[in-house]
Amino acid sequence: MLLPSVAVRLADDTLGAWGFIALDGTLSTLHCEEPYRGRGIAKAVATRALRDFASRFDGGGGWCAADVSVGNVQSQGLCRRLGGKLAWKISWTIIDFDSLGEPI
Repeated sequence: MLLPSVAVRLADDTLGAWGFIALDGTLSTLHCEEPYRGRGIAKAVATRALRDFASRFDGGGGWCAADVSVGNVQSQGLCRRLGGKLAWKISWTIIDFDSLGEPI
């Protein structure tokens, strides 16, 4: 509820698409329900969210970013259509501390 967001509501008041700007100013969530995909709705939501809210976080630099999974080809394409370019990849390592045993 605290993250800046943009949403598209349908005539019956259900959500058709939505996007959130994370605390670091990135577009962290963008979703468009299946029946409404391919119509430019996700692009419009992303554009509006980034224009309205991401500038709060970039210090006036005029740039923004999106967190996109390596396997999410559709989101990568959307980012390219918005003028985005791949800048870096992040990988995570999960460590189960309980499996490490007692410290020496």
